[in-house]
Amino acid sequence: MKASDKLRARWKKEDVWFYFPVGLGTKTDARWLHTIFNDDFVREATERGYDISTFKFEICPQGGNERFKSQRS
Repeated sequence: MKASDKLRARWKKEDVWFYFPVGLGTKTDARWLHTIFNDDFVREATERGYDISTFKFEICPQGGNERFKSQRS
């Protein structure tokens, strides 16, 4: 599965960046992820001794879900 088909979050420069797959309403999934991996998450992970510059998260959509049907030709 291509990286562009996954819901992803990662540390880039000085902030968490979000990427969402092609499909119906997937941009709202990235907004939802933003409520989880926010400034509080970054601060707390750093305070707990984690290197936030190594942060990466990705999740693949379930197969056969029409919501993720590619809009590409």
